[in-house]
Amino acid sequence: MQTVSRSSFTTVTTEGAILPADLLQRIVDGRELEGLRPEDYHLAPNERLNEAISRSWNRLLGVWEGFDEQRTNLPEDDRGTTLTRERWLLILLQELGFGRLPFQGSLALDSEDEESARYPISHEYDRSPLHMVTFRQLLDRADIDRAQRFRRSPHSLMQEFLNRSDRHLWGIVSNGLQLRVLRDNVSFTRAAYNINDVVLTERAYDRLLPWISSHPNHGLFVGFPACTNCGGTNLQRRGTARTKSMEYQRYQCRDCGSWVRDRLAERRGRKHIMAGVT
Repeated sequence: MQTVSRSSFTTVTTEGAILPADLLQRIVDGRELEGLRPEDYHLAPNERLNEAISRSWNRLLGVWEGFDEQRTNLPEDDRGTTLTRERWLLILLQELGFGRLPFQGSLALDSEDEESARYPISHEYDRSPLHMVTFRQLLDRADIDRAQRFRRSPHSLMQEFLNRSDRHLWGIVSNGLQLRVLRDNVSFTRAAYNINDVVLTERAYDRLLPWISSHPNHGLFVGFPACTNCGGTNLQRRGTARTKSMEYQRYQCRDCGSWVRDRLAERRGRKHIMAGVT
């Protein structure tokens, strides 16, 4: 029986048991799961995982904005497949650890049988097929540019290939706006990521952030001074402040005007905590 997992993740939808919603929440909470340590991602000993995530996110956000602008201005007679792959999806997958994926064009159900049926799937990574189509192609609508035999939706094409192949268990299909992870299963199973909504949600979040009064301090997570009100890092030094036990660097946010302070003692050493004490 097909089940749809409901969760607070507005840009991720899971159907079946491929990626339960409670697993996503455990990943976010960092509870009782392996593979969440910096060394699991081959980071340097002094690198923080959240800093590496921020670097990847910032890079991909810039790439997405460039792709989004290009696809908006793309002529109607341009299919857009190359743009979607070269200017977005291949870069996204490279940042996710897939490396630079070579174009395949088609994959055989049995690579050792020359007469085996072939499917027009664009790429493959370590026995995981990846089918990347143009942003103009809906994943659940038949692709009229394909031959009659394969004139079906990209999603159905991938699911049939996985179900018929003995060598492939997982597959990915994407049009640049949505990314779906599918599994070999007669009963339909998938996890879908709405890439466009992820970016738009962040933009709405950034716009509303200065009015969220109970938001956590960004500086606790990014590893460097950040505005506690809007999360911005465009700060201006405005002197220091002292208490009986601590000295603080004062900043004013140039984006929203809020005041922020940072503990100088944590960066200068404990001798500054005792400054002036006899």
